[in-house]
Amino acid sequence: MFGIDKGLAIGIMIGGVIFLAYFTYSQYRISSLVEDKVAAEISVASKDLTIKQYEDDLKKVQDYNKEVADLKDRFQKESIIVDEGLSRLHEIVKANNEVGVRILNETSDERLRCIEIASGATLNKNEKNTQCPNLM
Repeated sequence: MFGIDKGLAIGIMIGGVIFLAYFTYSQYRISSLVEDKVAAEISVASKDLTIKQYEDDLKKVQDYNKEVADLKDRFQKESIIVDEGLSRLHEIVKANNEVGVRILNETSDERLRCIEIASGATLNKNEKNTQCPNLM
Protein backbone atom coordinates (compact mmCIF):
# COMPACT_ATOMS: atom_id res chain seq x y z
CA MET A 1 0.00 0.00 0.00
CA PHE A 2 2.23 2.81 1.16
CA GLY A 3 5.83 2.46 0.69
CA ILE A 4 8.32 3.06 3.43
CA ASP A 5 8.94 6.56 2.21
CA LYS A 6 5.28 7.61 2.32
CA GLY A 7 4.69 5.92 5.73
CA LEU A 8 7.77 7.54 7.15
CA ALA A 9 6.68 10.92 5.81
CA ILE A 10 3.17 10.50 7.27
CA GLY A 11 4.64 9.37 10.61
CA ILE A 12 6.94 12.36 10.68
CA MET A 13 4.05 14.68 9.87
CA ILE A 14 1.84 13.17 12.56
CA GLY A 15 4.74 13.34 15.03
CA GLY A 16 5.35 16.95 14.03
CA VAL A 17 1.70 17.87 14.57
CA ILE A 18 1.69 16.11 17.95
CA PHE A 19 4.96 17.83 18.92
CA LEU A 20 3.63 21.24 17.80
CA ALA A 21 0.40 20.73 19.80
CA TYR A 22 2.38 19.62 22.87
CA PHE A 23 4.82 22.55 22.51
CA THR A 24 1.96 25.07 22.14
CA TYR A 25 0.15 23.62 25.17
CA SER A 26 3.40 23.66 27.19
CA GLN A 27 4.00 27.33 26.34
CA TYR A 28 0.43 28.14 27.36
CA ARG A 29 0.89 26.31 30.69
CA ILE A 30 4.24 28.03 31.32
CA SER A 31 2.65 31.42 30.63
CA SER A 32 -0.25 30.59 32.94
CA LEU A 33 2.11 29.39 35.70
CA VAL A 34 4.22 32.56 35.41
CA GLU A 35 1.08 34.69 35.78
CA ASP A 36 0.04 32.62 38.82
CA LYS A 37 3.53 33.00 40.32
CA VAL A 38 3.46 36.79 39.86
CA ALA A 39 -0.02 36.97 41.40
CA ALA A 40 1.15 34.82 44.34
CA GLU A 41 4.23 37.02 44.86
CA ILE A 42 2.06 40.15 44.85
CA SER A 43 -0.31 38.51 47.32
CA VAL A 44 2.57 37.54 49.63
CA ALA A 45 4.05 41.04 49.43
CA SER A 46 0.66 42.55 50.20
CA LYS A 47 0.16 40.13 53.10
CA ASP A 48 3.62 40.98 54.47
CA LEU A 49 2.80 44.69 54.25
CA THR A 50 -0.54 44.13 55.97
CA ILE A 51 1.11 42.11 58.75
CA LYS A 52 3.70 44.87 59.20
CA GLN A 53 0.92 47.47 59.44
CA TYR A 54 -0.91 45.34 62.02
CA GLU A 55 2.29 44.96 64.03
CA ASP A 56 2.89 48.72 63.92
CA ASP A 57 -0.72 49.40 64.95
CA LEU A 58 -0.45 46.84 67.76
CA LYS A 59 2.71 48.55 69.02
CA LYS A 60 0.93 51.93 68.98
CA VAL A 61 -2.02 50.49 70.91
CA GLN A 62 0.32 48.87 73.45
CA ASP A 63 2.17 52.18 73.91
CA TYR A 64 -1.14 54.01 74.30
CA ASN A 65 -2.34 51.45 76.85
CA LYS A 66 0.90 51.94 78.80
CA GLU A 67 0.38 55.71 78.78
CA VAL A 68 -3.20 55.24 79.99
CA ALA A 69 -2.02 52.89 82.75
CA ASP A 70 0.66 55.40 83.79
CA LEU A 71 -1.92 58.21 83.86
CA LYS A 72 -4.28 56.04 85.89
CA ASP A 73 -1.50 55.33 88.42
CA ARG A 74 -0.64 59.04 88.60
CA PHE A 75 -4.27 60.03 89.10
CA GLN A 76 -4.71 57.40 91.80
CA LYS A 77 -1.66 58.76 93.65
CA GLU A 78 -2.95 62.32 93.27
CA SER A 79 -6.37 61.18 94.44
CA ILE A 80 -4.81 59.81 97.60
CA ILE A 81 -3.04 63.16 98.16
CA VAL A 82 -6.31 65.05 97.61
CA ASP A 83 -8.13 62.71 100.00
CA GLU A 84 -5.47 63.30 102.65
CA GLY A 85 -5.73 67.06 102.11
CA LEU A 86 -9.50 66.93 102.42
CA SER A 87 -9.19 64.90 105.61
CA ARG A 88 -6.85 67.50 107.09
CA LEU A 89 -9.17 70.29 105.96
CA HIS A 90 -12.07 68.48 107.59
CA GLU A 91 -10.07 68.26 110.83
CA ILE A 92 -9.32 72.00 110.65
CA VAL A 93 -12.99 72.78 110.10
CA LYS A 94 -13.93 70.61 113.06
CA ALA A 95 -11.29 72.18 115.29
CA ASN A 96 -11.89 75.77 114.31
CA ASN A 97 -15.02 76.30 112.30
CA GLU A 98 -14.25 79.94 111.46
CA VAL A 99 -10.80 79.21 109.92
CA GLY A 100 -12.16 76.20 108.05
CA VAL A 101 -15.02 78.15 106.54
CA ARG A 102 -12.62 80.92 105.45
CA ILE A 103 -10.31 78.36 103.79
CA LEU A 104 -13.25 76.68 102.07
CA ASN A 105 -14.59 80.03 100.83
CA GLU A 106 -11.18 81.09 99.47
CA THR A 107 -10.72 77.74 97.77
CA SER A 108 -14.22 77.87 96.32
CA ASP A 109 -13.63 81.39 94.98
CA GLU A 110 -10.36 80.29 93.35
CA ARG A 111 -12.03 77.26 91.74
CA LEU A 112 -14.90 79.39 90.45
CA ARG A 113 -12.39 81.81 88.91
CA CYS A 114 -10.63 78.83 87.29
CA ILE A 115 -13.91 77.76 85.75
CA GLU A 116 -14.47 81.30 84.46
CA ILE A 117 -10.96 81.43 82.94
CA ALA A 118 -11.37 77.96 81.41
CA SER A 119 -14.66 79.14 79.89
CA GLY A 120 -12.88 81.97 78.11
CA ALA A 121 -12.98 84.87 80.57
CA THR A 122 -10.07 87.27 80.23
CA LEU A 123 -7.73 88.07 83.09
CA ASN A 124 -8.08 91.37 84.88
CA LYS A 125 -5.21 93.89 84.67
CA ASN A 126 -3.72 92.93 88.01
CA GLU A 127 -4.59 89.24 87.85
CA LYS A 128 -1.81 86.74 87.23
CA ASN A 129 -3.87 83.53 87.22
CA THR A 130 -2.48 82.03 90.40
CA GLN A 131 -5.73 80.14 90.82
CA CYS A 132 -5.15 77.74 87.93
CA PRO A 133 -1.75 78.16 86.26
CA ASN A 134 -2.19 75.00 84.18
CA LEU A 135 -4.74 76.80 82.03
CA MET A 136 -2.19 79.26 80.71
